[in-house]
Amino acid sequence: MPDFNRRELLTSTTIGSAAALAGAVFPASALAENADENDRPRQVPFYRTTLGDAEITIVSDGRITFENSFFFPDTPKEDLEAVLTRAYRPSDLIHLPTNAMVVDINGTRVLIDTGDGGKFQPTSGRLAGNLHDAGIDPASIDAVVFTHLHPDHLWGVTDAANEALIFPNARFIAQQDEHAFWTNPDLADQMPSEEFRQLTLATQAHLAMIEERLELVEAEALPGITMIPTPGHTPGHAALMMESAGETLLSLGDVITDPITAFEKPEWQLGVDFDPQAGARTRAGLLDRLASDRQRSFGFHLPWPGLGHVGRDGDRYRWYPETWVM
Repeated sequence: MPDFNRRELLTSTTIGSAAALAGAVFPASALAENADENDRPRQVPFYRTTLGDAEITIVSDGRITFENSFFFPDTPKEDLEAVLTRAYRPSDLIHLPTNAMVVDINGTRVLIDTGDGGKFQPTSGRLAGNLHDAGIDPASIDAVVFTHLHPDHLWGVTDAANEALIFPNARFIAQQDEHAFWTNPDLADQMPSEEFRQLTLATQAHLAMIEERLELVEAEALPGITMIPTPGHTPGHAALMMESAGETLLSLGDVITDPITAFEKPEWQLGVDFDPQAGARTRAGLLDRLASDRQRSFGFHLPWPGLGHVGRDGDRYRWYPETWVM
C-alpha cells in the first residue's frame, strides 16, 4: 500500500446518496471552491474521428481538479513551479479533462470508461447529456470496457442514487486483476483514512450493481480491442489497443494524465498512483514505446479531445496534439 498519510487531506465532500454509496466521500484535494457545480466545463461536448473502418466519438464528461500538492506530493515545490511556470500553468491546481470514447468497431458499439456521473466532483458527470448531443442513445451501447476502476472511470455506470444502470443493454468488461483488487472484502478496512475507506466502499457498491453483466478478461476485451497491462496507477490498470483495417490507436487510461509534467518529468511519482514507483516506471516505458512506434494515442485526461502522438525532445518527451478536423 502507498503511504496515503503523507498526503494532505484538507476536507471531504459527501457524494451521491449516502445510503446507496455506503456513505461515500472523497478527499477534497480537489477543492470545492474550484469545483462549483454551476461552473460548466468549457469544452466541446463531442468530437468525431475514424480508425480504419471504425468510427470514434470522443465525449466529454467534464473535468476534475486536484491540488498540485496532492498530485505531486514528493516533488520539491521549486522544481514543480519551475516546470509549471514555463508552461503557463498555475502552481496551485491541476485541472484534468475527462474524455470518454465511443467506438463503433466490428459491429459493436463500445464505450471506454464512463466518467463519474457527477458523484466524484460536480464539474464532471456531463457524459449522458453529451452523448445525447452526439446522437448516441445510452441504450445503444453494447459494451463498456474499463481501463481501471477509479471513480472517474467507473461511477458513471449508474444514476446518482446508484440504483439504475445508465447503459441498460451493455456488457461490462474489466481486467481481472483490477477487479480482484477492488472487490477484496478486506480492502476498505486496510485503507489508512476514513475518506479512502468510504471511496473504496462506494466503488464496491458500483461494481455490485454491474456484477451480473461483468466479464473479466486478461488480454482480449473484444474483437479489435486488446488490454495491455500498465500497472502502477492501479494494480490492474490496462491501456487498450484498438485496431481496425490496419490502423491502431492506444487508449492510455491514466498512465499519462498531464500534458506537461508526464512528458518532461515522467520519473516524478504521483500522489494519485496506487504504487507511485511502479507508475513512474510504467509511464517512462510507455512513453519510450509510443515515441519509437509513432503510435497514435488517446488520453482520458489529456487536453480535449485527447488525441495525439508522443515524440522525443532531447532526453524527454513531448505531446503533439492531433489537428482537429472540423
